[in-house]
Amino acid sequence: DALRDLRESAKRQLRITTSRLSLVAALRLVRRRSTPEATADSIATALVDLPHIDIAVVLEATDQGLSVLAAAGEEGHPIGVAEVMPATRAAYLLARSDTGAWAELWQDRPGPGLDDHEMTERGVQGQAFAPIMAEDEIVGLIGIATTDPDQADHLVANVPSVSEAAAVAGATLAPMIVARQRLRIAEIWIAETIASGAFRIVFQPIVDLATGPTVGFEALTRFASGDAPDQVFPVPAKSGLGADLESATLSAAIRGPPRLPREARLAPPPHPTPFSASPS
Repeated sequence: DALRDLRESAKRQLRITTSRLSLVAALRLVRRRSTPEATADSIATALVDLPHIDIAVVLEATDQGLSVLAAAGEEGHPIGVAEVMPATRAAYLLARSDTGAWAELWQDRPGPGLDDHEMTERGVQGQAFAPIMAEDEIVGLIGIATTDPDQADHLVANVPSVSEAAAVAGATLAPMIVARQRLRIAEIWIAETIASGAFRIVFQPIVDLATGPTVGFEALTRFASGDAPDQVFPVPAKSGLGADLESATLSAAIRGPPRLPREARLAPPPHPTPFSASPS
């Protein structure tokens, strides 16, 4: 009996080790795609290609909650791409993930916004989640679920493998999520800056060094926030707001102070155009 127990224990440990290596190895093959969604889809697909992993999801933490970047597995499972998870479930997942990866045998927890019965009806036996971290902040979650009772036990017994796999995937996906979140914040700031006119135009004299008189002025944009123009102007160009910001600053410069001499040229030399609002 002792030998049989030892043999079963060795087999169980081998299955756990194989599961850990398979999770990590599968995600090491994932490469960054053109968008966070495409990269997340590669991660979810790689996970459900493993034995006994029936559902895989990749979630992004946003101001609206947990948004589904990718979902793979059983046809018709209740998690849809681009959906925002119910607030109750999102709070549960984030609270459980606050201290790292976790796994649990499946339990149907009836309650508003949980929709556990749908997972129960599909025979889910266990699930595991791990946070995608950027520095000390959770920017997303990776989750897997299985309908195999033995695999469910393995997930619970081997949470570090889930954590390691998430770290591998997060190294690829987290920078993309953070970059997009920062761009979204910048887009909001740019839109508010345009709407409120939180900038001013200053006019720098252009002097003819040979003869001494002022022959023109260069229009320069200064933002009320104090941000340097050469840091601000490239941002809306990436988000489609570039033309709006340029139009707003150009219009403000054209409506410039009446004290500028009528005959003065408003342009940064040596450009031949009669006007330019310089982002400098």
